Amino acid sequence: MKHNRRQKLSVFFLTVGLVLGLFMVSVIQMKSTEERRIPIELSEPTNKKILFYRDDCPDCQSVFPLLFYRNIFSRDMIFVNMNHSSNRQYIQKYQLRSVPTIVNKKQKMTGTNQQNILKFLKEKPKGKVVDNVAKKINFRKNERKKYQQMVVIIVGVFLLFFGSRLFIKPEVDIKTSKIGEEVSLDMRTITLIKRNYYPTDDVFTFSFYSPVNSTNVLDELHVSVKKNRTDTDKYDIDLKQINEELYVVTIKDLPTNWEKLDVAIYPKTSKVDSLNDSQKFHFGKKDVTTSEPYNSAKTKDSYELEAVKFEIDTTNKKLRKNTQKEKTRQQEIKKIRKINKGLSATLGEKTTKEKEELKLTIGQNNSKIQSIEKEISTLKEQDKELELKLEKLTNRKQELQNL
Repeated sequence: MKHNRRQKLSVFFLTVGLVLGLFMVSVIQMKSTEERRIPIELSEPTNKKILFYRDDCPDCQSVFPLLFYRNIFSRDMIFVNMNHSSNRQYIQKYQLRSVPTIVNKKQKMTGTNQQNILKFLKEKPKGKVVDNVAKKINFRKNERKKYQQMVVIIVGVFLLFFGSRLFIKPEVDIKTSKIGEEVSLDMRTITLIKRNYYPTDDVFTFSFYSPVNSTNVLDELHVSVKKNRTDTDKYDIDLKQINEELYVVTIKDLPTNWEKLDVAIYPKTSKVDSLNDSQKFHFGKKDVTTSEPYNSAKTKDSYELEAVKFEIDTTNKKLRKNTQKEKTRQQEIKKIRKINKGLSATLGEKTTKEKEELKLTIGQNNSKIQSIEKEISTLKEQDKELELKLEKLTNRKQELQNL
């Protein structure tokens, strides 16, 4: 009797431990999956459902647990975090308007009503999850010994997994904004020009352009810096305006263990908490660290010279890109004209109906040529403006270098 009672207690505590352990593992795994920002490759056609979401979206967070736990057993859903820049290609491909959006074959659904979601996925509210769980824990009495062994193994795996989460630092997908990257906020476009972290002096600086093109964007700018979403630390931030469009931000006394910074630049009329990740700059420590010495006495002219060099480089790239486009379009015109010449040469051999069809095709091709020629003309006009801008920038560069 004592042995049986001890055995029952053992099974009871192991079962409780298993349930708690599996619950904790599932919660950790769910959060890890939800916050994972990795590129997802979607192949077509696919029989799997697709959830498009953002991990910083409250509506997405409200439905994610339901879909995650459902997927544990159904294994028929792909989770696509739209906060990774590579995944934004699917906005146009799937005609996404908001998140969360679930795609089931050729149908789409948005919203947070869980009953409607399950109905859309063609499952009853009770669902396969409950049925599968019931089947998995329906052990026979004569299999108790095997059950105990299985519980010990699962608990051991759980302890190993949980321990690894505590002592092994998971890889974090740290993205760093590139030079020339732009973010848009209301009527403003903000372009990153330079970013450097000086570890010896524990100073991080970056400069950006924010052209004023409307009276609606004349508000004073503010800067918010966070290591992560829950960061409440206050940092020594200095925002210096060099000219009407150029700004420099200096951040001092950063903690030595910082790995990444999320920086929001916003007018005082906006709320920083309302900005999403695509409206911020992101800096990984490894990507922005420099061995150059920090110059605390750097002048406004020096900052402007850096910006002018950046603009010269950007303008030259645009000119080269336009030149390549013009060359490609000219080749397209040449090919179309060659096709038309061949079609015209065969007109004498065709019937009246065939001639009409060929003439229609030739006319359509001539319309394409006109459209391409118009595009080339627009590119050439852009080239003139860029060349004029380049001349002014080169002159300004010379002036700044002579100061």
